[in-house]
Amino acid sequence: GKALGASPKGFSAQSLLSELIDTVEGNLRTKRESSGIKFGTSKNNWREESPKEQHLTRKPERDLEHKIANIAGLNDRNWVWWNQMPIASGLVEHRSDRTRAFDLACRSKSDSTHYRLIELKVNRNAGSPMFAMIEILLYGLVYFVLRKNRGERWLSEDWLTADIFSAQLIDLCVLAPGDYYDGYELGWLESELSQALGYACTESFGGDLSMTLTNYRLAGIPKWSEASLQNAKTLQGLATAWEKAYER
Repeated sequence: GKALGASPKGFSAQSLLSELIDTVEGNLRTKRESSGIKFGTSKNNWREESPKEQHLTRKPERDLEHKIANIAGLNDRNWVWWNQMPIASGLVEHRSDRTRAFDLACRSKSDSTHYRLIELKVNRNAGSPMFAMIEILLYGLVYFVLRKNRGERWLSEDWLTADIFSAQLIDLCVLAPGDYYDGYELGWLESELSQALGYACTESFGGDLSMTLTNYRLAGIPKWSEASLQNAKTLQGLATAWEKAYER
């Protein structure tokens, strides 16, 4: 990722995205149509509320996620917040993909069809900025493929009627402390993938859905530390004090 300060010769974000969509869709269809496995069910996929059970262990990332959803989110005038939104539990096998979830999600209070789906990082131990951008993109493509194939005989799930499947705008976001992005210049990739998402949505959904991809810095936390979250003002600003990572 650090070596990719500009688009490589011959690279096409649109071709990459098209291949990813075809692969996710093909894998899903094959598993559900011909594998003969017992599929699981989940009433939590795409839920719009935080988990009711408290996690017994709190990693730094989970701790920050909790504070954004449950502390800063309470004071956000513009967005309704929740965390750990499962997207694929039991989708292809009874026990598969139970941990595949958006770290954070929020819905606009002024426009219920506008969502932000967020991959949160506190440092690079859980992946670099390149890794995080592709991770949130792939999670977004799970949504894309599910919505595209709703109503198909092989894809019958009660949760496909969830409100989010009527969304008109989905923002896919990476969110991290400021120093997470140091040394990376991936604004070109963000822009090209976001444009490719726009083309794919127009082709599959017409004007019914738009998707974007953006990387953000937490403006109040230039570097992760437990001490950085002791300041009340910083805590209140976690949900709103964001800066675009590659616009400085």
